[in-house]
Amino acid sequence: FDRSKTKWTIKAVFHGAMGYMLLNDAAYNKVRKSDKGNPFKEVIADLQKSGIELEECGQTARSNNWTNADLLPSIKVNAGANLRITQLVQDGYVQLQP
Repeated sequence: FDRSKTKWTIKAVFHGAMGYMLLNDAAYNKVRKSDKGNPFKEVIADLQKSGIELEECGQTARSNNWTNADLLPSIKVNAGANLRITQLVQDGYVQLQP
């Protein structure tokens, strides 16, 4: 997209079983019973540097007792993934889901 000067916006909404991927090292270690920290943090930081916006589902965070302090830097929190994804699709985004 960048090489062809195409205007683009990507927003990634993490929720449910994958919500932990946006946690900082301390919270990740607690949740995943690890002592190695979040192995995804560098990839996530690179995605953010490229302009991709990452969001954590507020319901996932509430269900797991996570606060903003538990998240990696610059992660946004939405009210809930289902409604947020619906909103994005209505705004013209295309939903891609693995």
